[in-house]
Amino acid sequence: MDGSDQGRPPPTPKSRSIPIQRPPGLWFDDGNHVIQAGNYQFRIHRGILSVRSPVLSGVFSEPVPEGTQSIEGCPVTHLQDDGEEVMHFLMAIYDPA
Repeated sequence: MDGSDQGRPPPTPKSRSIPIQRPPGLWFDDGNHVIQAGNYQFRIHRGILSVRSPVLSGVFSEPVPEGTQSIEGCPVTHLQDDGEEVMHFLMAIYDPA
């Protein structure tokens, strides 16, 4: 090694884009809100989730700020939670069997 690399940061791996997943059982054509958690998106019914979850009821009761991202005409709420965990939570609400 000739020392010519001193002071340079180590090479970083190229960022990989992770494709968005839309679980078919949680992407409803008549849904009126999109929740994004990680690389998961769910097009859901705001009213159903508001009845089942006091936390989401609070989130949905806030006015949608101007300039909010929308997908297929639906406002998007970004959650910091793990996408798979949110998927299991939503499945428990929509398909409790």
